[in-house]
Amino acid sequence: NLVPLVSNTPRPDWMQYIENLKRDHPSLAIPSSDTLLPQHVMSNLNTLLQEDPETTVVTGVGQHQMWAAQFLSFNQANSFVSSGGLGAMGFELPASLGAQVGRPGAPVWTIAGDGGFQMTLQELVTISEEKLPVKIALINNGHLGMVRQWQEMYFENHLKAVPVPGPDFIKLAEAYGVGAVRVTEQEDVMPALRQAQAHDGPFLIEFVVDSTTNVYPMVPPGGSLADTIEDPAMARNPVI
Repeated sequence: NLVPLVSNTPRPDWMQYIENLKRDHPSLAIPSSDTLLPQHVMSNLNTLLQEDPETTVVTGVGQHQMWAAQFLSFNQANSFVSSGGLGAMGFELPASLGAQVGRPGAPVWTIAGDGGFQMTLQELVTISEEKLPVKIALINNGHLGMVRQWQEMYFENHLKAVPVPGPDFIKLAEAYGVGAVRVTEQEDVMPALRQAQAHDGPFLIEFVVDSTTNVYPMVPPGGSLADTIEDPAMARNPVI
Protein backbone atom coordinates (compact mmCIF):
# COMPACT_ATOMS: atom_id res chain seq x y z
CA ASN A 1 0.00 0.00 0.00
CA LEU A 2 3.02 2.29 0.20
CA VAL A 3 3.78 2.35 -3.54
CA PRO A 4 0.83 4.62 -4.49
CA LEU A 5 2.00 7.10 -1.88
CA VAL A 6 5.41 7.53 -3.54
CA SER A 7 5.38 10.21 -6.22
CA ASN A 8 7.14 9.63 -9.53
CA THR A 9 9.49 12.58 -9.19
CA PRO A 10 12.18 13.22 -11.82
CA ARG A 11 15.65 13.13 -10.31
CA PRO A 12 17.95 14.49 -13.02
CA ASP A 13 20.91 15.05 -10.71
CA TRP A 14 20.83 11.45 -9.49
CA MET A 15 20.40 10.07 -13.01
CA GLN A 16 23.32 12.16 -14.23
CA TYR A 17 25.44 10.88 -11.36
CA ILE A 18 24.69 7.32 -12.45
CA GLU A 19 25.58 8.15 -16.06
CA ASN A 20 28.88 9.62 -14.89
CA LEU A 21 29.67 6.42 -13.01
CA LYS A 22 29.00 4.37 -16.13
CA ARG A 23 31.22 6.67 -18.16
CA ASP A 24 34.07 6.53 -15.67
CA HIS A 25 34.07 2.75 -15.21
CA PRO A 26 35.29 0.79 -18.26
CA SER A 27 33.65 -2.44 -17.13
CA LEU A 28 30.27 -1.00 -18.12
CA ALA A 29 31.34 -0.13 -21.67
CA ILE A 30 30.75 -2.33 -24.71
CA PRO A 31 34.08 -3.89 -25.74
CA SER A 32 35.28 -3.33 -29.28
CA SER A 33 34.69 -6.51 -31.26
CA ASP A 34 33.70 -7.71 -34.71
CA THR A 35 31.90 -10.70 -33.23
CA LEU A 36 28.51 -10.68 -31.56
CA LEU A 37 28.76 -9.94 -27.84
CA PRO A 38 26.07 -10.16 -25.17
CA GLN A 39 26.48 -6.43 -24.60
CA HIS A 40 25.43 -5.74 -28.20
CA VAL A 41 22.21 -7.65 -27.58
CA MET A 42 21.43 -5.82 -24.34
CA SER A 43 22.19 -2.39 -25.76
CA ASN A 44 19.86 -2.94 -28.71
CA LEU A 45 17.18 -4.46 -26.52
CA ASN A 46 17.33 -1.40 -24.27
CA THR A 47 16.72 0.84 -27.28
CA LEU A 48 13.65 -1.21 -28.13
CA LEU A 49 12.37 -1.20 -24.54
CA GLN A 50 12.44 2.59 -24.34
CA GLU A 51 9.76 2.69 -27.02
CA ASP A 52 7.31 1.03 -24.62
CA PRO A 53 8.01 1.72 -20.93
CA GLU A 54 5.21 -0.69 -19.94
CA THR A 55 7.38 -3.65 -20.96
CA THR A 56 8.25 -6.20 -18.29
CA VAL A 57 11.63 -7.95 -18.45
CA VAL A 58 12.26 -11.25 -16.67
CA THR A 59 15.73 -12.76 -16.33
CA GLY A 60 17.24 -16.01 -15.20
CA VAL A 61 20.48 -16.33 -13.26
CA GLY A 62 23.97 -15.92 -14.66
CA GLN A 63 26.01 -13.55 -16.77
CA HIS A 64 22.99 -12.54 -18.86
CA GLN A 65 21.30 -11.40 -15.65
CA MET A 66 24.23 -9.10 -14.85
CA TRP A 67 24.32 -7.62 -18.35
CA ALA A 68 20.57 -7.04 -18.25
CA ALA A 69 20.90 -5.14 -14.98
CA GLN A 70 23.73 -3.05 -16.42
CA PHE A 71 22.34 -2.16 -19.84
CA LEU A 72 18.56 -2.05 -19.46
CA SER A 73 16.82 1.06 -18.12
CA PHE A 74 13.52 0.92 -16.25
CA ASN A 75 11.27 3.71 -15.04
CA GLN A 76 8.13 1.79 -14.10
CA ALA A 77 7.40 -0.30 -11.01
CA ASN A 78 7.48 -4.09 -11.45
CA SER A 79 9.13 -3.81 -14.86
CA PHE A 80 12.25 -5.84 -13.96
CA VAL A 81 11.71 -9.31 -12.48
CA SER A 82 14.76 -11.36 -11.54
CA SER A 83 15.76 -14.12 -9.16
CA GLY A 84 18.11 -11.76 -7.32
CA GLY A 85 20.61 -13.57 -5.14
CA LEU A 86 18.60 -16.78 -4.85
CA GLY A 87 20.47 -18.36 -7.74
CA ALA A 88 17.42 -20.13 -9.21
CA MET A 89 18.51 -21.08 -12.72
CA GLY A 90 15.51 -21.68 -14.94
CA PHE A 91 13.47 -19.02 -13.14
CA GLU A 92 13.00 -16.84 -16.18
CA LEU A 93 10.61 -18.78 -18.41
CA PRO A 94 7.99 -19.80 -15.80
CA ALA A 95 8.16 -16.35 -14.22
CA SER A 96 7.62 -14.67 -17.57
CA LEU A 97 4.41 -16.66 -18.00
CA GLY A 98 3.16 -15.27 -14.71
CA ALA A 99 4.20 -11.76 -15.71
CA GLN A 100 2.31 -12.05 -18.98
CA VAL A 101 -0.84 -13.42 -17.34
CA GLY A 102 -0.63 -10.72 -14.68
CA ARG A 103 -0.25 -7.97 -17.28
CA PRO A 104 -1.97 -9.33 -20.40
CA GLY A 105 -1.81 -6.07 -22.31
CA ALA A 106 1.87 -5.33 -21.71
CA PRO A 107 4.87 -6.68 -23.63
CA VAL A 108 6.95 -9.25 -21.75
CA TRP A 109 10.53 -10.17 -22.60
CA THR A 110 12.41 -12.97 -20.91
CA ILE A 111 16.20 -13.05 -21.08
CA ALA A 112 17.77 -16.47 -20.65
CA GLY A 113 21.12 -18.19 -20.81
CA ASP A 114 21.48 -21.44 -22.71
CA GLY A 115 22.23 -23.34 -19.49
CA GLY A 116 19.39 -22.18 -17.28
CA PHE A 117 16.92 -22.18 -20.17
CA GLN A 118 17.28 -25.94 -20.52
CA MET A 119 16.09 -26.44 -16.94
CA THR A 120 12.54 -25.23 -17.62
CA LEU A 121 12.23 -24.98 -21.40
CA GLN A 122 9.31 -27.43 -21.30
CA GLU A 123 7.21 -24.40 -20.38
CA LEU A 124 7.34 -23.55 -24.09
CA VAL A 125 4.35 -25.85 -24.41
CA THR A 126 2.44 -23.71 -21.90
CA ILE A 127 3.34 -20.55 -23.79
CA SER A 128 2.14 -22.13 -27.01
CA GLU A 129 -1.05 -23.65 -25.60
CA GLU A 130 -2.10 -20.45 -23.85
CA LYS A 131 -0.99 -18.28 -26.79
CA LEU A 132 1.02 -16.03 -24.49
CA PRO A 133 3.01 -13.49 -26.56
CA VAL A 134 6.18 -13.76 -24.47
CA LYS A 135 9.36 -12.85 -26.34
CA ILE A 136 12.51 -14.80 -25.45
CA ALA A 137 16.05 -13.47 -25.89
CA LEU A 138 18.26 -16.53 -25.50
CA ILE A 139 21.92 -15.62 -24.93
CA ASN A 140 23.78 -18.71 -26.12
CA ASN A 141 27.49 -18.77 -25.31
CA GLY A 142 27.65 -22.55 -25.08
CA HIS A 143 28.65 -22.50 -21.41
CA LEU A 144 27.54 -21.97 -17.86
CA GLY A 145 29.14 -18.58 -18.25
CA MET A 146 29.38 -17.41 -14.66
CA VAL A 147 30.99 -20.66 -13.52
CA ARG A 148 33.32 -20.67 -16.53
CA GLN A 149 34.45 -17.13 -15.68
CA TRP A 150 35.37 -18.10 -12.11
CA GLN A 151 37.20 -21.21 -13.27
CA GLU A 152 39.11 -19.15 -15.81
CA MET A 153 40.09 -16.41 -13.38
CA TYR A 154 40.67 -18.35 -10.16
CA PHE A 155 41.33 -21.95 -11.09
CA GLU A 156 43.94 -21.47 -13.83
CA ASN A 157 41.34 -21.97 -16.55
CA HIS A 158 40.74 -25.60 -15.59
CA LEU A 159 37.24 -25.83 -17.03
CA LYS A 160 35.05 -28.54 -15.56
CA ALA A 161 31.38 -29.25 -16.34
CA VAL A 162 30.77 -25.82 -17.84
CA PRO A 163 30.43 -26.40 -21.60
CA VAL A 164 26.71 -26.86 -22.28
CA PRO A 165 25.95 -29.07 -25.29
CA GLY A 166 22.55 -27.69 -26.15
CA PRO A 167 19.92 -28.74 -28.68
CA ASP A 168 18.98 -26.88 -31.83
CA PHE A 169 16.95 -24.22 -30.05
CA ILE A 170 15.29 -23.03 -33.25
CA LYS A 171 13.95 -26.46 -34.15
CA LEU A 172 12.96 -27.01 -30.54
CA ALA A 173 10.96 -23.78 -30.37
CA GLU A 174 9.30 -24.49 -33.70
CA ALA A 175 8.38 -27.99 -32.50
CA TYR A 176 6.43 -26.31 -29.70
CA GLY A 177 4.76 -23.94 -32.14
CA VAL A 178 6.87 -20.96 -31.11
CA GLY A 179 8.33 -18.64 -33.74
CA ALA A 180 12.12 -18.55 -33.74
CA VAL A 181 15.18 -17.08 -35.43
CA ARG A 182 18.94 -17.36 -34.90
CA VAL A 183 21.25 -14.32 -34.85
CA THR A 184 25.03 -14.50 -35.20
CA GLU A 185 25.96 -11.02 -36.48
CA GLN A 186 25.81 -7.61 -34.82
CA GLU A 187 23.87 -5.97 -37.63
CA ASP A 188 21.08 -8.54 -37.35
CA VAL A 189 20.30 -7.92 -33.67
CA MET A 190 17.84 -5.04 -33.96
CA PRO A 191 15.98 -6.44 -36.99
CA ALA A 192 15.47 -9.69 -35.08
CA LEU A 193 14.24 -7.86 -31.99
CA ARG A 194 11.72 -5.92 -34.05
CA GLN A 195 10.64 -9.10 -35.81
CA ALA A 196 9.94 -10.70 -32.44
CA GLN A 197 8.15 -7.62 -31.15
CA ALA A 198 5.88 -7.52 -34.19
CA HIS A 199 5.13 -11.25 -34.11
CA ASP A 200 1.61 -12.09 -32.98
CA GLY A 201 2.45 -14.74 -30.41
CA PRO A 202 5.47 -16.17 -28.58
CA PHE A 203 8.84 -15.79 -30.25
CA LEU A 204 12.37 -16.93 -29.46
CA ILE A 205 15.60 -15.32 -30.67
CA GLU A 206 18.76 -17.35 -30.21
CA PHE A 207 21.72 -14.97 -30.02
CA VAL A 208 24.89 -16.99 -30.60
CA VAL A 209 27.45 -14.84 -28.80
CA ASP A 210 31.17 -15.02 -28.06
CA SER A 211 31.85 -17.83 -25.60
CA THR A 212 34.71 -16.14 -23.73
CA THR A 213 33.16 -12.79 -22.79
CA ASN A 214 33.31 -12.14 -19.05
CA VAL A 215 31.02 -9.90 -17.05
CA TYR A 216 32.45 -7.11 -14.90
CA PRO A 217 32.62 -5.65 -12.34
CA MET A 218 32.95 -8.57 -9.94
CA VAL A 219 34.06 -8.98 -6.34
CA PRO A 220 36.77 -11.64 -5.91
CA PRO A 221 36.31 -14.53 -3.47
CA GLY A 222 37.06 -13.38 0.05
CA GLY A 223 37.25 -9.75 -1.07
CA SER A 224 35.26 -6.62 -0.38
CA LEU A 225 33.86 -3.92 -2.63
CA ALA A 226 37.23 -2.19 -2.34
CA ASP A 227 38.69 -5.14 -4.27
CA THR A 228 36.23 -4.91 -7.15
CA ILE A 229 37.64 -6.19 -10.44
CA GLU A 230 36.83 -4.23 -13.59
CA ASP A 231 39.05 -6.02 -16.08
CA PRO A 232 41.10 -9.27 -16.27
CA ALA A 233 44.34 -7.49 -15.38
CA MET A 234 42.96 -6.75 -11.91
CA ALA A 235 42.29 -10.40 -11.08
CA ARG A 236 44.09 -11.81 -8.06
CA ASN A 237 46.04 -15.04 -7.86
CA PRO A 238 44.10 -18.29 -8.25
CA VAL A 239 42.59 -19.68 -5.05
CA ILE A 240 44.22 -23.07 -5.68
